[in-house]
Amino acid sequence: MREHSIYAKNRDHVKIHSRWVCGLCGHKIKKNDLTVDHIVPLSRGGTHDLENLRLVHAKCNIIKGNLLDSEFPIHKRCYFLWLNFLTIFLP
Repeated sequence: MREHSIYAKNRDHVKIHSRWVCGLCGHKIKKNDLTVDHIVPLSRGGTHDLENLRLVHAKCNIIKGNLLDSEFPIHKRCYFLWLNFLTIFLP
């Protein structure tokens, strides 16, 4: 099976079987604001395996970039929470 089709299959599996909670900030994800994140980025040797994929907000994924969770500073995690708070409680 081609690498792209493996990724597409696993990406769809993550979308279907997730709880629709962001793997980075912990808030609910709306359908129009989701992306699938590679926990270990491809640029860091990650794969398209199911265990390496999770659902996250698009903005959370952009801010995370190619960092590993262990390298992700706490102030950026708090920023995610603040951004999602604003989108929930402000119009």
